Amino acid sequence: MISKKILVWILVFILLVSLVLADKVKVYDKENDREIVEDDFVIKLPDINKQVSTQTAMAKVPIISGKKKVEVGFSEAGDIFNLNEEQVIPWGIDRVNAPSSWNKAKGEKIKVAILDSGIDYNHPDLNVAGGISFVDNDYIDYVGHGTAVAGVIAADDNNLGVIGVAPEVELYAVKVMNENGGTLSDVLKGIDWAIENKMDVISMSFGTPIYSQALEYKLSEAYDAGIVLVASAGNNNEEVW
Repeated sequence: MISKKILVWILVFILLVSLVLADKVKVYDKENDREIVEDDFVIKLPDINKQVSTQTAMAKVPIISGKKKVEVGFSEAGDIFNLNEEQVIPWGIDRVNAPSSWNKAKGEKIKVAILDSGIDYNHPDLNVAGGISFVDNDYIDYVGHGTAVAGVIAADDNNLGVIGVAPEVELYAVKVMNENGGTLSDVLKGIDWAIENKMDVISMSFGTPIYSQALEYKLSEAYDAGIVLVASAGNNNEEVW
């Protein structure tokens, strides 16, 4: 029979092990039959006010309205303007030549998972098919970043506001971040969710200078499942690697 002293030491050992592993992420590498274990860490969202599209005061942003380009002035970085009652095509959408493909396809039946701060599913210019939150109990966006990304991807073609690159894709909010960013562990859970729910595209508009083998493996797993992976780059106007 185990003595009380030995039992106490066993419990202490279990407690110490759990404390050591509390801030660890673990991913099973099927190919090499091993477990990848590394420290969890926080991934920050980009600062919206410092992104290229709004960082310069009095920037002139061309917007397509019908067949005309309209110059819109920003008095301060990040200001929001009521442009027109009619729908407009943002400069970036025109820049990638998206309108030329709309007579062929607008993203029908394509499922896009946006790993971000959620999406405002009450927004009149967005159609959100579903989602999940790994941060709280609701995938609605309280930060605004995920909603902005959703608008670039799929703002509705409805004679209101702006139009996105592919306005008929199915948007799924995978909330892995809040105003403070998100953890690597939650991002990995989001990627797993996208794989399990057979997403066609994963959008990740964030980055980190910290290398993660677990993240690389999980992204490879998503790629092998046939998912197109999209990530942001260049927001800080620095070298991209």
